[in-house]
Amino acid sequence: MTSELVSIVFVGEDIVISQSAMSVASANVFHFSDNTRGKDPLDDLTEESNSDTAIIIDNGSYECRAGYRTSKEPDLIFRNLALRQKGRNGEGDSCSVGHDIENFEAVRLQLRSPFDRNVVTQFDAQEMVFDYIFSKLSVSSEEKVSSPVVISEPVVNPNHCRKYMSELLFECYNVPTVTYYTDSMASWHTHTMRTDLPSDYGIVVSIGYGATHVIPIVNGKMDANKIRRISVGGYHLDYFMQRLLQLKYPIHSTSITLTRAEELSRNHTHLRLDYGEGCNDWLDIPYYEKMVRIGN
Repeated sequence: MTSELVSIVFVGEDIVISQSAMSVASANVFHFSDNTRGKDPLDDLTEESNSDTAIIIDNGSYECRAGYRTSKEPDLIFRNLALRQKGRNGEGDSCSVGHDIENFEAVRLQLRSPFDRNVVTQFDAQEMVFDYIFSKLSVSSEEKVSSPVVISEPVVNPNHCRKYMSELLFECYNVPTVTYYTDSMASWHTHTMRTDLPSDYGIVVSIGYGATHVIPIVNGKMDANKIRRISVGGYHLDYFMQRLLQLKYPIHSTSITLTRAEELSRNHTHLRLDYGEGCNDWLDIPYYEKMVRIGN
């Protein structure tokens, strides 16, 4: 990952991004959103879609997307995090998921993810996520989810993880059927159907939030014995961005939160498709002097 940003200045709750020839007054000023999100992109759900229409859940370790099969876009897109807080004065515990959590940084140490790296292991947090999804999708019955469920799972998901996930859906929600799919293979088949590329052989590089998988495709199917996992994902890039900024601007170390580092890495950086070309650009002295400003 490389960036065209050359100067970053923190001013209160804002960030000033400028190039070497620009002054702070003429630089672009970006406001941190600090996880301020709008409402869930829910459409008006019909009675028909609430009954037997399949619910598709892309259960990602960073974001979860869910919706009815008839929807062109996901009805729900939210951070796959859950928060359980103890009640006061005899009140019961309160549970919050996704958009219901107002400020991630204020409760960062209490947030729980269903995932350990890229595998679901915290099924109590996963249950809170399912409760959130089914309630937002206006599933009417509290005792049974009448819609079939199609849910993603990690590459070469361990059998006991799939077993516990199936038990949760069948015994807790009484879903009629559960179908599992791998998002990387779904992306592969969708891409090959939309293009003229052959679908029998290829390599899929699946970059997730907690890990990266390299998946060989042989005869149109993934070769599970040849899959390789790299324990580097989007989280590590966000954390690396946070540490770089904290080391460069120690006076603002408390203001450079992981949430803001995520926002910077996603909105103000880009990927170089040609790594060698990017390295050669930075070895060029005029390019370096143009893009880097030394000093305060």
